Amino acid sequence: MFARVLAGRVDVTVIDSDRVPTIGVGEGSTPKLRAFFAAMGISDEEWMPACEASYKVGVEFAGWSDYPGHKSYFHPFFAHFDRDHVKGLAFNAALRRQGIDLPAHPDLFCYNRFVAQKRLSPLVPDRFPFDIQYAYHFDAALLGNFLRRKAMDAGVQHRERHVEAVAQGADGAISGLHLDGGEIFTADLYFDCTGFRALLSEEALHTPYVSFAAALPNDRAIAIATAADADLPPQTTATALEAGWAWSIPLRSRTGHGYVYSSQFLSDDAAERELRRRIAIDGGDARLVRMRVGRLERSWTKNCVAIGLAQGFIEPLEATGLALTQFTATRFAWHFLTKGTDPQVADAFNREVADAFDSVRDFIAAHYLTSSGHQTEYWDHCRANSAALSDNIKAVFESWFRGEAIEPVLTSRRMTQYFSANSWTYMLCGKGVFPRVTQLSPPDPSVAEKVPVASIGRFIERCLLNHEGHAATLEAQRGASGGAACPQPAEALRILCANGLSLEPLQ
Repeated sequence: MFARVLAGRVDVTVIDSDRVPTIGVGEGSTPKLRAFFAAMGISDEEWMPACEASYKVGVEFAGWSDYPGHKSYFHPFFAHFDRDHVKGLAFNAALRRQGIDLPAHPDLFCYNRFVAQKRLSPLVPDRFPFDIQYAYHFDAALLGNFLRRKAMDAGVQHRERHVEAVAQGADGAISGLHLDGGEIFTADLYFDCTGFRALLSEEALHTPYVSFAAALPNDRAIAIATAADADLPPQTTATALEAGWAWSIPLRSRTGHGYVYSSQFLSDDAAERELRRRIAIDGGDARLVRMRVGRLERSWTKNCVAIGLAQGFIEPLEATGLALTQFTATRFAWHFLTKGTDPQVADAFNREVADAFDSVRDFIAAHYLTSSGHQTEYWDHCRANSAALSDNIKAVFESWFRGEAIEPVLTSRRMTQYFSANSWTYMLCGKGVFPRVTQLSPPDPSVAEKVPVASIGRFIERCLLNHEGHAATLEAQRGASGGAACPQPAEALRILCANGLSLEPLQ
């Protein structure tokens, strides 16, 4: 991205050590990645078959609630006409919180839930007047190799060397990197992509680390792959288990399964046994990943910008890792081009990145605080976890249970830049987070008619006739040409920035 957007202004070199393994587990994304490929001039036909990628239109949450009718719900990526339907959901939800018996489950209102249920592709013909947001599932190792080749084609220098030590000047800034073989590599600005170790930012520059462990106790993940699902559902599934949750991610060549859990409540061996029972498989390698959940106090310190796992990580629920990485890179490029690199620019950038991480942390924490699907020590802890109940979350919950609109609270507290009020509504309604009453009151007929749920369903069903099957669309890609126009640098940055301030760019 830097080579494309900052073309002619910077020279980019990647120091890449084959001694350091990649995590290579993350296989899900948000629509941010679609914007990235568009800005880089890379078509779906070019990269998806090469990376065993499939489409993703949202996440189905199963087992997070025991409330009747809310055992599962779908958190969709936005579709254009969801703008109108979500107003109907919000209207019904407001009355439902007042004890009026109206349908307020998001699955009745969300277009992409119907797309996923019927195993359809999110692609639509040009004659279809609505845009459907989507993301991807992919093989992380294959995509990394694909993008490395693309970066080198764009002029990025790739050096297969290992960093032995970090040299610093009298002002504490990085003055060079000592590489194996005795070479010292120097640059004007360094990006720390050294994963959880944060070799440059934390070890060398001693940037303080802000842990989210008290609010989000999950610190482990076990991953196992099984054979590909012939149906190829275009969704991620997140299922609540004994001490965490399990993902299921369908790729063309395999299905990725994983269990995200807390080592305070479950051993690694017990987690692997539970996951294997769930997917009914004895063989196959299981990979253990130890996670550090939190962020650096500052992503940009002196002449070093931490990015990816080095800057921070929030557990993979809602697949925000790549989105936050892309956000960081995009905002850096924008600040660099418009304002330069003086300390005030770094301060503004750091505030933006910290706000992004903290806002996502709150949204993820709210999933656990509102859970009711399991009665175990782990879930009891999550529901009663005062460390997770930030002032921002408390304000949202108070507004919600008073029956008020939550968007003003989210907006005033800068909580809508990354997950919109719609996402909060999907999550709270999906789990049935309503005031408990002995008996719901029937609605006045004139009120019930204001949101014609059956008509919305029929409208969506007819719109779905414009979609092809998901598996058939992926198969057709294998023989398609992969060319795409590469936008000029200014246009590429515009595309990225237009999709860089919200995880729901149409919102």
